[in-house]
Amino acid sequence: MNLGCFAPCNLTIDFSDGAASGIDGDWSIEYEFGRRSGSETVTLTAADPVSFMFTELNENYTFTAKITDPNGDTYTRTVDGVEYDCFKFKTRVNL
Repeated sequence: MNLGCFAPCNLTIDFSDGAASGIDGDWSIEYEFGRRSGSETVTLTAADPVSFMFTELNENYTFTAKITDPNGDTYTRTVDGVEYDCFKFKTRVNL
């Protein structure tokens, strides 16, 4: 089945797994896929999770991303004692 091209509707990804951002202000994400790139900016309160809404991602693709907080610092997340400053996510079509 060929679905052709389509745009995802308000895809939101929470990169903090629900944890509060801790900083008020504009957060930005820069992402790459293949030789293309894009960016999004969102205004968060200190109580909000670090999440971004995407409206123009290609379907069935792997993206790498870097998140910057309002202070200009790279957002990191620690998983099992390892600190990560880069995120990878994949979009796919579910039927």
